[in-house]
Amino acid sequence: SPKSMDPQEQERRNIAASTLYMSAPSPFVSRAAVEAHFASALGFVSLSMTHPLPRRSFGRMAWARYENPEAARAALTALRGVRVSLGGDAEFCDHRLLFC
Repeated sequence: SPKSMDPQEQERRNIAASTLYMSAPSPFVSRAAVEAHFASALGFVSLSMTHPLPRRSFGRMAWARYENPEAARAALTALRGVRVSLGGDAEFCDHRLLFC
């Protein structure tokens, strides 16, 4: 029989399955615009985002957390390829669900 999973490991997997990763939001798009983009999908909980990274041409990384994996999958479908214009036309890169 399979071993039961450690509760902390189960929680980590649930969080990962409920999270979308944005690989390279433009440094010219504000955090508020990125948050509004993710928050437009039902079940949005929070946004985590790095500062611009000099070693990555000042690109950033962002993670949006949703209430559950189903909400994250629905957000992925709804938000993929959406363009956001703020001080210039900036396209969000493909979003990917994180599964660990």
